[in-house]
Amino acid sequence: LDHQMDVLESKMLQKKPWYLQGETIAKDREENALLGEHLEVQRHAIYTPSTIDESMILDFIKGGIKERAFDSAVLKVKRKEPSTSNKAIGGGAKTSLVEEYENLYIKAKALEKVQEDPEKDALRREIIDLFDNLDALSSMHFVPRSHVDGYNIITNKQALLLEEAGPTAAAPGDLLAPEEVFEPRGEPVKGTSEITSTDRRRHRKKLMRIRAKQREARAKMSSRTNDRHAAMNKLIKMAHKPGSKIKIAK
Repeated sequence: LDHQMDVLESKMLQKKPWYLQGETIAKDREENALLGEHLEVQRHAIYTPSTIDESMILDFIKGGIKERAFDSAVLKVKRKEPSTSNKAIGGGAKTSLVEEYENLYIKAKALEKVQEDPEKDALRREIIDLFDNLDALSSMHFVPRSHVDGYNIITNKQALLLEEAGPTAAAPGDLLAPEEVFEPRGEPVKGTSEITSTDRRRHRKKLMRIRAKQREARAKMSSRTNDRHAAMNKLIKMAHKPGSKIKIAK
């Protein structure tokens, strides 16, 4: 160990090569020493590739055609595209999903009974119990008991049938949209891209009718106020006449 430490210290204290000394110049390194090292150089200028003669390119293309060295393989047999349609379990049978899974489980259990060996199963159970007990005894590294794979058939089939059963027939009134049941009020709501020239003209005429009604209402109000002012001026003139009994209260 001391010898290894001495070797490491001597390597650390000895003079480093020129490519580990930071920024160096040509005087600090040997002649043509840069050609023997693979250095990463960051180029700031745009690298322009050297021009290649067109005859070389043509010779390369002709050689590839003669050797049939193409980039993409030529398909000689038409591929069979896989069908993307999702096939239902049981081929559209009238049985429910619960019954389908139950039949699959029964078939799997029948195959397991044919292939299983009682001696191997007993030995497997004993080994699993032994390993579980050993894991329980080791307090430093707790390992939970292994999960035993199995299936549980739910006997309450009627509830599952009711849950997954859908309406076989529906009334035509239940299939109608809200706009078909109740008549929409006013014009249908449209986006800016859906508005046509006829819609714009209809909207402009509607605005003109609303503004005309507003002008008529303002004209009626102004005529009423003018009549009141005229009647008041007439009373004031009559009150200022000599011999008039009209008195103006201020």
